[in-house]
Amino acid sequence: MLDHGPPRLTLLVMLSVFLPVINNTSMEGAKRLFTPEDFIGFKSVSDAQISPDGKHVAFVLGNVYKLDS
Repeated sequence: MLDHGPPRLTLLVMLSVFLPVINNTSMEGAKRLFTPEDFIGFKSVSDAQISPDGKHVAFVLGNVYKLDS
């Protein structure tokens, strides 16, 4: 039987990062163009690796920061 635990954990981590961002932008109501400032605070999950025993997932969490000029 296949064990679907680790991929579900990866999906859960990704949803917990992106759903608040999606929910926050949908609450604004008014349609507007996407601006570079909208990227500030975005997080990304990448390079997910499952441990050999399947009990842990390691991943890289990326952030977007605004550079001060």
